Amino acid sequence: MSLRYEESASHIYKKLKSLPRTGWVMHEVPDPETVYDHTVSLVTLVDELSEELGLSEPEKDDLKHILEIHDWAEALVGDEFIPNEDKLSYEERKLEKAKREREGLAQLLENYPYKDVVMKLFDRYEEGSDAVAILAKELDKFQALSLAGEYELKYNIPLFDEFYQYYVRDNSFRNPVLLQKITELQKQFQ
Repeated sequence: MSLRYEESASHIYKKLKSLPRTGWVMHEVPDPETVYDHTVSLVTLVDELSEELGLSEPEKDDLKHILEIHDWAEALVGDEFIPNEDKLSYEERKLEKAKREREGLAQLLENYPYKDVVMKLFDRYEEGSDAVAILAKELDKFQALSLAGEYELKYNIPLFDEFYQYYVRDNSFRNPVLLQKITELQKQFQ
């Protein structure tokens, strides 16, 4: 799988390849997924589900574009996991994180010709400003939830229910295809 910016953003991907996702590290998952692995997994997931999701080719391409860049800022600011036990402070921390990431992304892309395009994609993702951006956020969460299930089965670390509850509290899913797939996953972990 090659990514759209694999060569031109190699400085970003180099960092993301060595950055394990914080949620997995916190749960002591052996050899956890990196942010780069997560990106590749998301782009692959779009290819796998695009027909089922009823995406046109332009929507599919747009979705893959958003998902490819949505975590680039983490190359500079790191991968931050925000627990959401306290809804008020959770919302505040999400806003602070988004601000840090936007500033970090602008800094990372300072001298790159695609800076404006990437910043617009990032803003769409963060704001959930259209149907494709909303689906990108849902797929991001769905991929993590699916992987929580895989890690639970592989390493016997209870993850699925915790991640499921985290996303339920955050009201992360509305897409009927993803909701059906989550229902199927839940049956494995009841």
